[in-house]
Amino acid sequence: LFQQRDLLDAPIAQSELTSTPINLPTKLEDAISFAGVALMSANVFSIAVSGGTNQYSLLLCAVLALLTCIAHYSICTKYPLDEFAPRLGSAKSIFEFSSWYLFGYSWLLYRISTSNFPSNLSILDIPMAIFITSILLYSAIFSSISQNKDNGLSRDVKLLLDGNFALTILAAVFLPFIWTIAIRGQDWWERIQQLHFHQEALMCISVLVAIIGNNVGLLMYTRKDELLKSFDGIFNFKSLSSTELVVIVG
Repeated sequence: LFQQRDLLDAPIAQSELTSTPINLPTKLEDAISFAGVALMSANVFSIAVSGGTNQYSLLLCAVLALLTCIAHYSICTKYPLDEFAPRLGSAKSIFEFSSWYLFGYSWLLYRISTSNFPSNLSILDIPMAIFITSILLYSAIFSSISQNKDNGLSRDVKLLLDGNFALTILAAVFLPFIWTIAIRGQDWWERIQQLHFHQEALMCISVLVAIIGNNVGLLMYTRKDELLKSFDGIFNFKSLSSTELVVIVG
């Protein structure tokens, strides 16, 4: 009985988030994430310089985002459930959310960058708009609720929740566009591109950056302690925790 009571009273600071992960991503999972970040970054630079988009290159970016979604879900299954950490305050729930996020935003990238979008796929617009809205609401609500609870959360967990909440609010800027294209359809989007020549390029860059930010943050999360040690001699990171570094860069 006393052992059970001690377990219930244990601080959340002992959660897996502040300890070394039991299972790190495989080389294949890391390779997919790195390839996605590299290609998407190259596309952002190319679009910014030329002002135009390449449909096939962006399609490959969307495919890599979808593959990263699968990789993150695979990583999620490797982490044990942390009963003491709140939702989105543990490694397992972070990678789970990322897989949902990437699924939604890989669709959005494909949707806005595809010329002659297949009319039979337009039926997915409203379901995907509902899905993306739901995952962002899920992230915002659980991050906010967990932040406001005085239950002994560790500094790293609080920081990760704060960062996730802020990034979710930034990702939500796409919602008006997502719902408009879902309701008004492909004809509206084509008319917008005719009236505003660079609108497609601007939207593609924005979505690519939203995906890159998520992927870079989680790549750093899996290697956060190694990164902290590598750069500590160059920058003064002594006042930062490894999770804080991830949130700042991501």
